[in-house]
Amino acid sequence: MGIKDNFKRVLLIILCLFTLDRKVMAESYQEVIDDIIKDNKIVVNSVIPKSYSEAYTFLKYSIQSNNKFKQSNYSISGLSFNPDQINSQFEGVYSLSICENSVSNGIITCEKEHKYEVNVVFDDSKIDKSILSKINTYDAEIPKGKQYNVWNGNPYENVVFIDDMELLNYISKINSEYNDLMDLDNIFNILRFNSEYKKLTKNVNFADSGNAAGNGYGIFSSIGSNVIYEIDGYIYGISSFQIREFILNAIYVDEKVDITNKDQVLSAVQARLNDNFSNDNFNVSIGDNTNLESLIDEIQEEYLSPYGMPLDESKISNQIVNISFGGYAYPFLVIQDSSKVKNLTLGNVVTTDFLTNASIEYNSKLIPADSQIKLVQNNNNSKILKKLRLANGDTFNINLFSNTVNDYFQSTSKDNFKISIPISDNLKNKDLLAYSIDDDGNVEEYNITINDNYAIFESDHLGEYTIGYLSKSDDTNLIGDMNNNGKLDLNDVIILLKKVLGII
Repeated sequence: MGIKDNFKRVLLIILCLFTLDRKVMAESYQEVIDDIIKDNKIVVNSVIPKSYSEAYTFLKYSIQSNNKFKQSNYSISGLSFNPDQINSQFEGVYSLSICENSVSNGIITCEKEHKYEVNVVFDDSKIDKSILSKINTYDAEIPKGKQYNVWNGNPYENVVFIDDMELLNYISKINSEYNDLMDLDNIFNILRFNSEYKKLTKNVNFADSGNAAGNGYGIFSSIGSNVIYEIDGYIYGISSFQIREFILNAIYVDEKVDITNKDQVLSAVQARLNDNFSNDNFNVSIGDNTNLESLIDEIQEEYLSPYGMPLDESKISNQIVNISFGGYAYPFLVIQDSSKVKNLTLGNVVTTDFLTNASIEYNSKLIPADSQIKLVQNNNNSKILKKLRLANGDTFNINLFSNTVNDYFQSTSKDNFKISIPISDNLKNKDLLAYSIDDDGNVEEYNITINDNYAIFESDHLGEYTIGYLSKSDDTNLIGDMNNNGKLDLNDVIILLKKVLGII
């Protein structure tokens, strides 16, 4: 190929990239809205709501989970309805307001507000009744916990406390210039970073929060919410249990640190950040502590004490520290408590697929702690089985998805994943192996441990895997030969024929 041809290829590639970039940039406000509102109607794929509250929540979630809307800088600024315009299935005319936002110095401004009167329909025609039954069983099994009737008629059964490294891990993964920790639209992203919540909900990969409501004090947020049961784009309902989450901007230091000494406080906080994060994007400085004492008193009286969670004020530094990340400074309390000075990763993180019970276990500071398993089975895998010479097998695409980052996690060679997949009936009582095939056609084999009808193997990456067994037990593993784009040389063919004919 000559110089002119190479030049043309380079020019064509640049032109394609430019066109692609223009196409991405062309995702205008109207294009986003047209993807949500069609013929002045919004169709919500969900069970039929049982109340106005559920109808409101289903509709809001449906809009916010639209992929184009999620990737935009728009937000719902108003959502309401007139009961006289709503039928028995809570369908009818809803008033919707959407803001086009801008962010400057941590301040979010609604530059332009758009108002719509839209017809809303809740379509339950594609709801899988077997999944719905399984969700109802799951919901009934979640422990309701102690009921705290702090506010009459508004009890919260499960209370979780989010602070220190779990909260900072969330901040470090925020994929924007600024994210208000009190943003109710994103509040469940924070909750998924919490080990208490994961344990409570069995680490399953449900979608987002339901009826979130709360308030905040700069260093403290108090949120009440439910769980939305959403699978494959269909909303199956809202949890019957409620969660109260206390989000305290607090970082803990060893009790040897003199919390009255500014330099020691700054040094101790920076050291904890350095120990737990692989980048140096966090900066620490002394913040404004003018109203600190009255603020703590109010938080104690209104929130923590009624739940039996008061802070020991003698252990709290009189210095607020600002922990800056992504162009915004978050105010944090500094608290002496050696028992809570722990590293970010405390044991392995597990995420479980609700429908199949397949799971991924991992231990990494680089993976967002809210990452949930995404598992899709490839039912058209005959070519893969043929390439691997398997008599039978199941093929899965296995990944981790972070709602905070709004992207799939890209694994590296330093990662280690323990993958557990239930064994299907057609693979039971067989000598199973796991395989992956890279982009160049190279095959990698993994030993499998079988435990309680689960196939368990470890790998340093995620992606497509096949679990199966060889066509003949005496067909030795010829993966080395297959790595040459699946081709065998003449000697291999002769050996294989001899085996089939029983000559050797």
